[in-house]
Amino acid sequence: MIEFEYTLERSSRRRTLSIQIDRGRVVVKAPLFISEADIQQWVLSKQAWVTPRLVQQQKALSKHSIDLHSETLVVNGINYQLEKVSQLTPEEKTICHTGRCVRVKVNARSTDQSIRRQLQSSLKGAAQQQLIARSEQLSSFTGLKPSSVNIGSYTSKWGQCSSRGEISLNWRLIHLSHTLQDYVIIHELCHLKEMNHSPRFWALVSRFFPEYQLAKQEIKDRFAYLKW
Repeated sequence: MIEFEYTLERSSRRRTLSIQIDRGRVVVKAPLFISEADIQQWVLSKQAWVTPRLVQQQKALSKHSIDLHSETLVVNGINYQLEKVSQLTPEEKTICHTGRCVRVKVNARSTDQSIRRQLQSSLKGAAQQQLIARSEQLSSFTGLKPSSVNIGSYTSKWGQCSSRGEISLNWRLIHLSHTLQDYVIIHELCHLKEMNHSPRFWALVSRFFPEYQLAKQEIKDRFAYLKW
């Protein structure tokens, strides 16, 4: 008996079965010509592989998801108080790092969507200043100089480096600790020299970030921050 639910996606172009665990859900992709009974038997044969990974993802989602109804919001890997206020004076910063609070303006007409837009706008602004400044510091440290550093919005990756030497960093990095932010920035800077994930690339990363393997594992557990 299969211990988990899964979504079945069929395609006329597909010729083989595959299984994917995404956002704490299992997705099975199958060709049109394979019967559902055969698919179920195949999924059952993969159960020992799927179950522990599914449990791990679900735990990570529970621990690191953004909850607009919570009293806290993670910024730089630290729990900040999420304060819902009726007014904000010009002197009151939306994100107060010294007091570790994030303020959002709400009224009777506020919805989850409007609150989300406010928070994301504030966090993007903070990420713009913080991540670009840190990228300049780490670029000087490594000697790896990008042609530009931009802040983007992605739901499946933390950053990217183009063949033109342009680095884009996900604003959602603002949720991660400074250590993990540094790992992502150094990772992308190293792609300026090695546009791959070869042993030479990881050796270069290791030169500037010796604990990269631990950071790789930690950042995997925080994928939920990418999904809001």
